[in-house]
Amino acid sequence: MIFNLIVFLLSLGFLAWLAVIAIVVLSVVGMWMIFVKAGESGWKSLIPVYNIYILYKICWNVKAFALMLVLEIIGSFLDGKNRSWFIGLLVFLVGAALLAIQILFCAKLAGSFGRSLIFAAGLFFFNTVFIMILGLGSSRYYGPDRGPAGI
Repeated sequence: MIFNLIVFLLSLGFLAWLAVIAIVVLSVVGMWMIFVKAGESGWKSLIPVYNIYILYKICWNVKAFALMLVLEIIGSFLDGKNRSWFIGLLVFLVGAALLAIQILFCAKLAGSFGRSLIFAAGLFFFNTVFIMILGLGSSRYYGPDRGPAGI
């Protein structure tokens, strides 16, 4: 009885790993196809920070990427255990600015592919699924500041 339960639980774990691997592979393929649709080389989607730089270049501009990167670095230095109220306020402001940049980035990415603000909300909340929809679906790349969500 216990042996059957252990085998069942191990098989569930194995199926979960298979599902995770499938999702990761589909995500990589989806991101690769987004890059190809935008006229970039697909291999650029495999390099961790460089792929975000290219995404910003595709849908917005590199200045926004630089601002986001600087704010991330500042936020990582400020986020410590022992801090004053002023440092806490700075951490909050940096986090709010990063959130605003991420929301605008999702709107710009959706607009670059001719998608709506509803799709941008999907990119923000369910990024992996909507990246796969952009890359593997019939979306066409129109360029920055084009399409219904172009802000």
